[in-house]
Amino acid sequence: MSAHSVLTIRLVGGHPALDLLNTVDLDRPPKDQDVLRCFRDDTFWAVRVGLLSSSDREFLLDMGERSPSRARQAHVELLHAREALRLVVRAEVDGAAVNPVAAKDFEQAVAAALAHRRFSIFGSPPGWRWLADDIDAVQHRAILGAADLLADPARRPITVCAGTDCGWFFLDTSRSGKRRWCSDAGCGTASRVRRLRRKRAAES
Repeated sequence: MSAHSVLTIRLVGGHPALDLLNTVDLDRPPKDQDVLRCFRDDTFWAVRVGLLSSSDREFLLDMGERSPSRARQAHVELLHAREALRLVVRAEVDGAAVNPVAAKDFEQAVAAALAHRRFSIFGSPPGWRWLADDIDAVQHRAILGAADLLADPARRPITVCAGTDCGWFFLDTSRSGKRRWCSDAGCGTASRVRRLRRKRAAES
């Protein structure tokens, strides 16, 4: 499935971490179509997947306006963490060994995210709270969510879409565990149309 913008990209991964991976098309020509083009895009995407509230986004955008260079750095670091996560997840899907550099980068990103949470006994209920003045909030929340996903022994398997030039990731929550497409209405329909055309061409 192709990506368009942070406002129109379909969220089919079943988890924000996988939706993060799907923000860039590495298998569909032209290569490297990325909907996360700047810090502002990062914040709008994070609201769509539930990592930030609208007020969180506005707070981050204000921080970015006060420190544009730091906002650009936060954006670059998010993309770097996304690539490390992609390599980790791809290794799991392929049943391969994880690239040690990617593993180290991902673990460091998780450690940085953990450093920006505090447990508070005050609140209803008591629980973990994110530090408010964190310009890397999108990266930290996405990566810590990814770590929780990968560590969950009860989760369903992560799968890569079988669509031509797709490569999007999703949690296979189907009853049979044999889901093939990131979206039946997208890649699934496209595959059926191609199959029908080949059949008609063979019969003509």
